[in-house]
Amino acid sequence: MRVRTSAEFVVLYLNTSGSYHSCHKLLNQDIVSKRCYSTRIYLCFRPARRNASSTTSNQAEINAEIVPKKPESVPEQLSLRMGAQVKTAGSFFMEMMKSTSPLVTSSVLSWAKRMPFLNEAKSESKPVLSVEEEIAQQATNRANLSIPRTKELPAAEKAKVVPKWKVKRKSAVTQESIDNRTKHVISAVAKASTSSSLHSRIDDLCHHLFHYPASKSVASREGAVSILLRLQHSISRDDQIQQKIREGLALLGYSEPLPSRGIRILSIDGGGTRGLLALRILRHLEKTVGRPIYESFDYICGVSTGAVLALLIGAGRKSISEVEVMYREISSEVFRRDRSSGLGGLLWNHSYYSTEKWEEILKEKIGEMPMIQTARDPQNLKVGAVSSIVNQEVVRPYVFRNYTLPFRIQSLYNGSFRHKMWEAVRASSAAPGYFGEFKLEDNIHQDGGLFVNNPCAVAIHEAKCIWPNAKLTSVVSIGTGRCQPLDLTSDDVNGSASTSWTQKLSKVIGSATDTERVHTVLHDLLPPKVYYRFNPYLSEVHGLDETDPMRWSHMLDDVDMYLRKNQFKIDQAATTLNLPRTPYQLAHNWATEKRFLLENSIA
Repeated sequence: MRVRTSAEFVVLYLNTSGSYHSCHKLLNQDIVSKRCYSTRIYLCFRPARRNASSTTSNQAEINAEIVPKKPESVPEQLSLRMGAQVKTAGSFFMEMMKSTSPLVTSSVLSWAKRMPFLNEAKSESKPVLSVEEEIAQQATNRANLSIPRTKELPAAEKAKVVPKWKVKRKSAVTQESIDNRTKHVISAVAKASTSSSLHSRIDDLCHHLFHYPASKSVASREGAVSILLRLQHSISRDDQIQQKIREGLALLGYSEPLPSRGIRILSIDGGGTRGLLALRILRHLEKTVGRPIYESFDYICGVSTGAVLALLIGAGRKSISEVEVMYREISSEVFRRDRSSGLGGLLWNHSYYSTEKWEEILKEKIGEMPMIQTARDPQNLKVGAVSSIVNQEVVRPYVFRNYTLPFRIQSLYNGSFRHKMWEAVRASSAAPGYFGEFKLEDNIHQDGGLFVNNPCAVAIHEAKCIWPNAKLTSVVSIGTGRCQPLDLTSDDVNGSASTSWTQKLSKVIGSATDTERVHTVLHDLLPPKVYYRFNPYLSEVHGLDETDPMRWSHMLDDVDMYLRKNQFKIDQAATTLNLPRTPYQLAHNWATEKRFLLENSIA
């Protein structure tokens, strides 16, 4: 193929689609199209019209029909020679286009940089394809470019991707279906004819109320309380059915009539191993009253170490001696760690002591029974354990309950009855720096002392929600000791210009865990001979993780001296705990029970 002179050269056209017809149409039948086999570049020339003979021969060549044919094999020398000629023509074409508009110049330059024949000598020869194969390949390339490609994930992330059909989605249950199910299970319980069917249907009712607490309103309107009370009176010999009935009544918010003249509340502060002080006071009070603590109160509420004592005494029905032995064992086992391991845990897990070990002990000693199932025992008390929710805008208290509130009664404090007993203690005792925070569902719990270290006010509010028409007859609040050491480090304490960060932090913590402010408010508001607070003074400061037996002995000596000085107040508290019900209360309780038995009967 001979390269024409510059006067004869017209245009260089690259046909990326492999179509001869488009090239032929573009040239308006005046340009001869030649194909370069090595680079698939179409060179288009206009022959020089020097004479008529040449014009006639060239016109015949132009008018000839261009038919796509399968390219033949081209010798290697001919391919290299044609490549060199095309390179020369391309260089001339770029020089010519540089004198035109900048847009065309930049387009041509960028196109020239991508020309395959510029590096032909270094690149390997590509296999020659037919026209049909080229058209199919170009169509495939255009289809691939039109498909949006997503970013490929690493192999580790691909392994974590779970198919959608394997993901378990929570089934959406409408409120109408829940209400219909509630009515069905209540009707099934009322129509049960055998003990086995009654047992299974009461179990279904408890399961339904456990998972859908809001259905309590529909169940109350349908007379579920009356049905269960009638069954409780008619079937008195089957203990399993009686336990299920008591659990169902607790889920419905029903409470038995008070056995004394009014509500008797026990509140226990937090304080770590200083809970031994509270146990010593409770032992002395138990001896004065003449019966176990769990028979002397109606409601027990605790924070942190007080939550441990509340669940062991109120829900576990353990004597003070048993609780004290268990408490010493737990304290010695949990608060035992070398300094290096403790500092490492404090840096990495924000807990000086082993949180995993603490959880294992709680599962063993406290138990994994759900809180509401403790209501199966008729002698168990209403128990509340207070924690603090810290993953919200404001720190809020959370009450773990073994009861539910009556229909149309709402507490000011969030809480639940569906958690296990050890989870309630674990959340309430998650003291920052000592143990790690505890996550339950969507909430992160820490020590209840962050919000209120004296839960007496919370206990009064909860008790009034359970028995809204009853009066308070006795409120006993047990502290874990207080100490006001003398500061002998400086001669002029008030003369300092500022305080250190340590002093600021200690004052903030002390203010947050102060228990006497609640005591002052309750002492002024409650009537006389109702509220009793026992919080002994200590001769020295004792930490929350104190495990030295000698220091424990000194601490208990201070408590014994405090009890001797306040024996008169203990006697008054014991008197209020032993007040019997009046005849009016007996008649009122009998009428209330009969009303429940007679209303909403289902034939």
